[in-house]
Amino acid sequence: MRLRSTTAAGPRRVRAALVTGMVLAQALVAATVASADADDRTASLIVAVAESQATRSSAGASSLPRVRATPLGVGPCGVSGGFFAQDSGQTSSCTDYGTKAHAWCADFAGWVWQQAGVPGLGTLDDLAVSFKGYGLVNDTWSSTPAVGDAVYFHPLSGHGTQHDHVAIVTAINEDGTLQTIGGNERTATGIVHEDVELPSAVGAVAWLDDEVPVRVAGYAAPVQPAPEPPARPRLDVPAGQVGGAVTLRVHESDPSVHSITFSVDGREVGTRGEAGDSYTFVWDATPFTDGAHTIAATATGPTGMQAVTVSKVDVENTAVMLDHLLPVFAFVSAP
Repeated sequence: MRLRSTTAAGPRRVRAALVTGMVLAQALVAATVASADADDRTASLIVAVAESQATRSSAGASSLPRVRATPLGVGPCGVSGGFFAQDSGQTSSCTDYGTKAHAWCADFAGWVWQQAGVPGLGTLDDLAVSFKGYGLVNDTWSSTPAVGDAVYFHPLSGHGTQHDHVAIVTAINEDGTLQTIGGNERTATGIVHEDVELPSAVGAVAWLDDEVPVRVAGYAAPVQPAPEPPARPRLDVPAGQVGGAVTLRVHESDPSVHSITFSVDGREVGTRGEAGDSYTFVWDATPFTDGAHTIAATATGPTGMQAVTVSKVDVENTAVMLDHLLPVFAFVSAP
């Protein structure tokens, strides 16, 4: 079923399902996206969230030739509650009685995007066509699919929105066809279901719905989340008075950090590249005047965003040099 019901339902803010989806997504992709760029990380999260609700099963073989495999997933109430994107025009796919509230393909796609961290979903509502609106508003509407996109299906003309559908693109096959996961598919109440060989060309007929040819209308790409700065580095500097060769250390647990730059009083004195969880730099304090100086360690992430930690040191080059020389004088002057 891909029809939108006229049944009215007030918004239900079911938060348990939202948390469940995010935990599952993070567990599924944590090992695979650590070194990927921002677009790849978002796409991987989207696919992981969608797949977490489409439990693969050999049961319920389909009679429709457009489907090669029939993984069956959860219904409109999900694992722990209904689907919808919070702070949008969407309402929960699940009623208070645990049944289908309305046609919920758009609610499922919105929920998936939100769990993957896609921002700006306020324009979405319970209609599949709202994803086209999202794409037009955010300049992400396209005729070319990408993994993580929402693919919008619509009859050629004259049928309103009752035959519309939206699903998540989870893969693009070598022959150009699509793999998708969508909500409100296959049964009267709808389940989360995977299709593995849908046409991708805009205008191509994907299926017949009550003899109405439903076509691929286009693709809305998710807006990428704003990049986050790396974690502030933990800077270790020697206690007490320092002088001469001073060892500065940074302990960094954020794997996204590309480099650490050391500076003194705003002047860069050295940079260390990708060195794992520890960065060491030996600063020559000899040219600097005695007294207080500010040491800064700046962590730079993959997008160029930075985080800074500062610390104070007390430079006493004369005293430190005397500490090193006194044992020599004592040895030379010994009888």
